Amino acid sequence: DLASSAIDVSDGLVADLGHILQASGVGARILLDAIPLSPIYRDHLADAGWQCALAGGDDYELCITVPPAHVAAVDALSKRMKFSLTRIGEINAGSALEIYDDAGRRYLPEARGHDHFAPK
Repeated sequence: DLASSAIDVSDGLVADLGHILQASGVGARILLDAIPLSPIYRDHLADAGWQCALAGGDDYELCITVPPAHVAAVDALSKRMKFSLTRIGEINAGSALEIYDDAGRRYLPEARGHDHFAPK
C-alpha cells in the first residue's frame, strides 16, 4: 500500500523506469551520483562510464516509486525488514526522464537498455 509502482531492472534502469513513466504519464529526474554502484564499478567509473549502469540489464534490483506522503513509512519499513533502498530521484509532472550529473549538467545516455520488440 506504500509504493505507487514497481518494476524489476532487468532491461536497464533507463528502459525499465521509462516503462513506468510512460504507463503513468509522468516524467522523472534522476541523479547519476545517487545511483548505487558496486565498489569495483565506482572505482572504474572514469573508464567505464555511466552507460552500463544506466542501460545494462539483469541487475536483480527493483525500481519503485513512492508518493512523498509515504517516503517516511517506506524508509521505516526498509530499516525494520533490513533491506536497503536508495532514492535516486523524483517523479515529476513532465513527460520525459531527465538524468543529471552532480554539477547539474544533463546527461544523455547512448542507449536506453534492452528492447524486446526492437527489430533484429
